Amino acid sequence: MFKELIPLVTDWAVKIGRALLVFIIGRWAAQIIARLVEKALQKTETDETLSRFLKSLTYFGILILVIIAVLGTLGVNTTSFAAVIGAVGLAAGLAFQNSLSNFSSAIFILFFRLFKVGDVVEAGGVREDISIPYPQMDVHADVKLKKE
Repeated sequence: MFKELIPLVTDWAVKIGRALLVFIIGRWAAQIIARLVEKALQKTETDETLSRFLKSLTYFGILILVIIAVLGTLGVNTTSFAAVIGAVGLAAGLAFQNSLSNFSSAIFILFFRLFKVGDVVEAGGVREDISIPYPQMDVHADVKLKKE
């Protein structure tokens, strides 16, 4: 009876060892790539808030791919995970459509350096601070923005 279990245990030990190795190397690579993204953004003098956000986005995006690779190494069918991740992304995008719109507006404002976090903007008598994730103001369409 134990002779039949030895090959099974050995096979799973090898799979778990490979999966652990893939995870360690993948996590290490994700950290290095995220640091490279951050350094590249710092060289282009991108806003610090945007730089940190893109570094985190890069790290966690790669980490998700690493986890899927680990599951594939363990013998799990990863095709269904890709479909589930896509469906969850679509559902979250639709559910948070307004918030994501405001968030992406903040990213564009920081990326194109129209304003930076902490600037005060006055438009039509309304003064607002620029911040992430909600850089919005309640003004009329014909109002021009000016930076103080």
